[in-house]
Amino acid sequence: MHRRVKRKRDLKNKATNSVFQHLSDNIGEFGPFFSSQLADLPNSMECPTPSLVDWANIPEALDPGFGVEEARGTRKREQVSGLASAVIPYLKDDITCVEFGAGAGHLGLLLAFLLPKTKFVLVELREFSSLVSKKRAEDLGLSNVEIFTGDIQRFAESRSFDVGISLHSCGLLTDWCQRACISVNATYILCPCCYGRVTNEENATWRSETCQKVVGHEEYVTIAKTSDMTVKASDSDFPEKESFLTAKKGMLCLDFDRNVWAQEVAHYETKIVSLTPLRSSPKNNIIIGVPTRTEIVKVEINPSRTDVNPTYPNANNDLQDSLPDNERRRVKREKNKAQREEEEKQKNEEKKEPEE
Repeated sequence: MHRRVKRKRDLKNKATNSVFQHLSDNIGEFGPFFSSQLADLPNSMECPTPSLVDWANIPEALDPGFGVEEARGTRKREQVSGLASAVIPYLKDDITCVEFGAGAGHLGLLLAFLLPKTKFVLVELREFSSLVSKKRAEDLGLSNVEIFTGDIQRFAESRSFDVGISLHSCGLLTDWCQRACISVNATYILCPCCYGRVTNEENATWRSETCQKVVGHEEYVTIAKTSDMTVKASDSDFPEKESFLTAKKGMLCLDFDRNVWAQEVAHYETKIVSLTPLRSSPKNNIIIGVPTRTEIVKVEINPSRTDVNPTYPNANNDLQDSLPDNERRRVKREKNKAQREEEEKQKNEEKKEPEE
């Protein structure tokens, strides 16, 4: 069993390194970004900004680690303070900051406490979580907080805002948050999560035309699956492990693609940094995009992926050939399975149709 696990890990490493290096070699002006990250992972991605949150001066009611097992509580504090420290430099008085997928409000309420002259809107789909965050805001006397219960698209279509943030938005939720921000020309500061789930949508592939030109669909699926990594709360040494470095490379590829898409469609100025410290979470990328123009670009927030460029259906055949055989077979099996399920579904629907 140990040999099988090691072989599988080695194949994943080979596939990820192949895609990572290929992007670095073939994306021209974007190549230096990948080259610089290859030099000193993970240290090259450590965000140099120190924590701007002093938990000793924060009310106990705002402490996400209060009453939680120590190791888990420490990581929760580091995650919240890490993203808060990345967000604060982009906030100022009399603007509106929206937290998507706010849950019970750990991040948004903390920022509202620290920045009383900035308005915060906490967007959450689940009514129970919204009620919890609303009561917390009332108990803390935070008058600069609004709670919105509903989905991201309904919120973004109803009003404008200046900055959109999100901590560990699962899978495609990060893409919807990014699109919601671009739809109103707002800055986005997002910490993605559950990268493997971005393949759940139909025709899942690279967002940007730049990446579509040089890397194919199969590599996208492989990278997405490789990018997911979970660790125990007590495992603070995972940033030094090879498995994390592989996942980090995969995350860089996917988030680089997200940012390049924002550059292509809306001329955003973008960058990627990491939660500090890295040990706070294996999902520690922070993607940042700032609008450089005043005009608003119309984008669908939850598209059916009709925006995928069909010009490059067989992009990068040389890279596909370099991938491990088992990875190509796995992707092919998944595609065939989905096709069979769709055919079976159509047959069942035809049987249900009444005869004329």
